[in-house]
Amino acid sequence: MIRHLHDYIPVNSLKELHTYQKILDNTAIIVLADSDKHVLYVNQKFCDVSGFSRAQVIGQPIDNLRHEDNTAEKLKDKWQTLESGEIWKGELLNKKNNNDTYWEEAVIYPFKENGAKPYQYLSIGSDISPFKNAMLIKDQFLANMSHELRTPLHSIYSLTHLLEETTLTNEQNNYVENILSATDILIRMIEDMLDLNKIENGQIKFQNKIFNPNLVVNSLSKIFKEKAKEKNLEFKLECDPSMPEFVLGDPFRLKQILIHLLENAVKYTQKGNIELLCKLAGKASDSFFLEFYVKDTGIGIASENLSIIQEKFIQEVMNDKRVFMGQGLGLSIVKQLIELQNGEFTINSKEAEGTQVRFVIPYKFPGGNTVESQTIVDKTDSKTINGLKVLIAEDVDINQLVIKKHMQKFGFIAEFAENGKIALEKLKNGSFDIVLMDMQMPVMDGYEAIKIIRTEFPENIKNIPIISITASVMGEAPHKCFEAGANDYVPKPYNISDLRQKMEKWVNEKSSVNNNIQDIMQENSKKEYESLIDLEYLNQLSEGDDDFSISMLSYFLDNTPSVISEMKQFYEEKDWKNLRNVAHKFKPQLTFMGIKSIFNEVETIEQNAASVANLTDIPSLIDKSEKVCLQAMTEIKHELEKLLDKNQE
Repeated sequence: MIRHLHDYIPVNSLKELHTYQKILDNTAIIVLADSDKHVLYVNQKFCDVSGFSRAQVIGQPIDNLRHEDNTAEKLKDKWQTLESGEIWKGELLNKKNNNDTYWEEAVIYPFKENGAKPYQYLSIGSDISPFKNAMLIKDQFLANMSHELRTPLHSIYSLTHLLEETTLTNEQNNYVENILSATDILIRMIEDMLDLNKIENGQIKFQNKIFNPNLVVNSLSKIFKEKAKEKNLEFKLECDPSMPEFVLGDPFRLKQILIHLLENAVKYTQKGNIELLCKLAGKASDSFFLEFYVKDTGIGIASENLSIIQEKFIQEVMNDKRVFMGQGLGLSIVKQLIELQNGEFTINSKEAEGTQVRFVIPYKFPGGNTVESQTIVDKTDSKTINGLKVLIAEDVDINQLVIKKHMQKFGFIAEFAENGKIALEKLKNGSFDIVLMDMQMPVMDGYEAIKIIRTEFPENIKNIPIISITASVMGEAPHKCFEAGANDYVPKPYNISDLRQKMEKWVNEKSSVNNNIQDIMQENSKKEYESLIDLEYLNQLSEGDDDFSISMLSYFLDNTPSVISEMKQFYEEKDWKNLRNVAHKFKPQLTFMGIKSIFNEVETIEQNAASVANLTDIPSLIDKSEKVCLQAMTEIKHELEKLLDKNQE
C-alpha cells in the first residue's frame, strides 16, 4: 500500500517531505497518476473529502473520480493540454463514495522528459463546494428577489401610468413624474444586478448578426437629444464618414452600452453639452475596430475614484451626498460587456469639468451564409385590431385591475382566469384571439397550462398565440417560456406599448397563416410573373427606418445600369481584373434586394474573370443578369414609390 507521496517522488530530505505532506494533507487534495492516467497515489485530504479509501481508487483511471456531469469536451481539452506538456487549471465536479458530489478547483502538472509523453500527472486541488453552494444560493436569492420586486413594481408602474392619464393638478403631475422616475431607477437597478450575475456566471450570450452601426447610433441620438433638450443641454452627434455601413456583431449589446453611458451623461450634467462621437479606428484582416466616445460637461468624478468607480457596487460620494446612485454598477456592466467582446474601455474625468468615456469594439466583416440577419427590436408592421378577444391568466387582483384598464383603452375584450386550470376550461368553452399567460400561479402554473394547450387541445385552439408575462427573468426563465410553447415573452413590469405591439403582431401573423392559401391564390391572379425581389432582408436591416430603405432602393436603381454596362465593357476589353471587381461589388446589392435568381450567375462571372477561365460563358451570364435586373427594377420602382408616398402623407 502506498501511504506516502515520497514513495513515488524521490527527494533529498525525507524529513522535509514529511513536513510538507502534513501541511498538504490539511490543505490540498493531491492525486498522482501514471502515464496511462491511472491513480498511483492519493493523500489523506482526498480521502477525507471524497469518502474513498486509498484501496478503492489506486489503480483506477483518474477520470473515474470525475462525475458524469463533466462534459466530454472539457475532459478531452484537459488531457490535450496536459499531453502537450502544459499545466491545466480549472474546476472539476467529482464523485464521492456516497454518490454525492463535490467541486474541486484543480491545477494539474504533467511531468515529462526530453519532449516525450508525460510519465506522471500530479493534481493539486481544493474543495470549493462551499463557494459553489454559496453562488447557487446567491443565484436563487437574486431570482426570488427579482420576482418578488418585479410584481409590486409592475403594479406601481402601471397604476401610475393610468393615473398620469387622468385630470391632475400641476402638483399632482409632479408627484406622478417623481413616482415614475423612482420606479424606473428601481427597475434599472434590478436589471443591472441580473446582468452582472449573468456575466459572473458566464451566461451572457452575444448575438452574431449583420447590422448598421450608424443606424444604432442615430436612433439613440434622437432619443437622447430630446432628453438633453429637456435640461437645456446641447447634444452633439458626430459620425466619421469612414464608418462601415454594415458589420457583424451584437447590435443589442452596443445599444445597451451606449444607453448606460448616455443616461449617465444626461443625468449628471446640469449645463453645457453632451457629445457622442463614433469613428473607424482601424481594420484587421477580418475585422473593423469601431471607436466610440461619450463626453459630457457634468459634475465629473474625483481622480482618486476613477479606478474604483468601475468596480461592482461602488458609488461615488461627494460631500456626504450620494450622487452616483448605483452608476458604479452600470459602469461595471459597461466595462465587462466591452471586454467580453475583446474591446477596450477607458474613462477620464475631472470634478466639475466633466467625463469622457472611450471604448473600442472589434466587429467582423459581414458576409457568408451563416449570418443571422435579425433586428435589434421587432419592428413588425402590425395592423391595429379593435375588439380583440383576450384570455388573461393572472391570479393577482391588482394586476388584473391594471391590465383590464389597459385592455379597455385598446378596445380589447378581456376575460380573466385565476390559474392555469381555469384558463384551460375557458379556452375549451370560449372563443379567444390570444392568451396572456402569467407563469407563476396556484393550482396550475403557466408552463404546464401552455404545454397542455399545445399538445392536447384540438387544432383550432392549440395554435392560438400565447404571450408569457412573468416577473421571473433569471437564468432559464425566458427559455422555459419558449420551451413550454409560448410565442413570445414579456417581463414585468412591462411597457404597455410593447405588449400591445406584440399582441397585434401575433394575432396578425396567425390571421396571415390562416388565410395563406387564399392570399396566395389572390396574389397569383394579380401577378403575371413571380416576384424577382424579396425585401425581407432589407426590411430587417432598416429596422423601420424608411429613409434607409429609400436610399438603398434608389441606389440600386441608379447603380445597376452602369454595373451592367461596365461588365459588358470590361469583357470586350478583356479587363478581367475590373470585371471581377465589378461583379464582386454587385453581389451585396443583389442580396439586399433579395434577387436570388441571378446571384449564382454574377458569382460565376466573378470567379471566371478571377481565374481567367471559361471566358466564353460570360456574355450569356451578363445577358441573363441584365434581363432579370431590368425586370426586378420595375418591381423596385413600385416599392420605392410606395415608400415615398407613405412619407409624404
